[in-house]
Amino acid sequence: MAHSILSPSSTYRIVPCPYSAIPNAEAPRTSSPAAAKGTGIHEMCEALLKDRLDGIELSDYYLGQVMEVEGHQFEITQEEIDMVEIYVGYIKQRTKELNGKLLIEEKLHATLVHEELWGTADAVIIGEHNRMEIVDLKSGAFPIDARKNYQLMTYGAAALYRYGNQNTVVQLTIVQPNKKSFHKDGTIRSWDIQAHDLDDWAQNILKPACEEALGENPSALAGDHCKFCVLKQNNTCETYKTFIGGNDE
Repeated sequence: MAHSILSPSSTYRIVPCPYSAIPNAEAPRTSSPAAAKGTGIHEMCEALLKDRLDGIELSDYYLGQVMEVEGHQFEITQEEIDMVEIYVGYIKQRTKELNGKLLIEEKLHATLVHEELWGTADAVIIGEHNRMEIVDLKSGAFPIDARKNYQLMTYGAAALYRYGNQNTVVQLTIVQPNKKSFHKDGTIRSWDIQAHDLDDWAQNILKPACEEALGENPSALAGDHCKFCVLKQNNTCETYKTFIGGNDE
């Protein structure tokens, strides 16, 4: 599967540190058991939303099945079934409430920001009355905020430029049904952003960072965004070494 150099999931790091974009994009792709299980859960959601189970109940089809994803094997338990049902239930509910068109695993290109900025959104609901919702399923335990979430904002900008207009309100939603995850706003949390505010962020914050990332001598800045950076993991970033005073965390 091809991967973008500027992926929406990396914008939280690229915006403050354009230098990190290319090394992370070029690094060998690795997968953990948790990431593989997350991919499997997404595949189950897609199968259910696209009616690929031929009328068979989700648990009857998947419960106890051993899936193999990216070299990792895991058994589908009731915990995974519950996560899928919560996410799919929300998607169906919101599509009905918005009287909208549902796009599942939608590939979005933010070409008005940068031609190399693209990715696949879990769900996009294009509703009536200039409402649009971008939904991202998170199956991990670490709680993720919807408010000012750069990944969702990037998907939102791409969807806005393709399907919306200057009056569109974009709702950004995280569905995180992992029982080990706790967030003060609950399992499902959303944040609304107006079209002009999203466009302003995309053009004046995201776009310059993307252009710098693929230009000559991009700047580096260390901070909390370094956590999953390959340069930190390989101990090859002088900026990060200076940031932590030469000691690993």
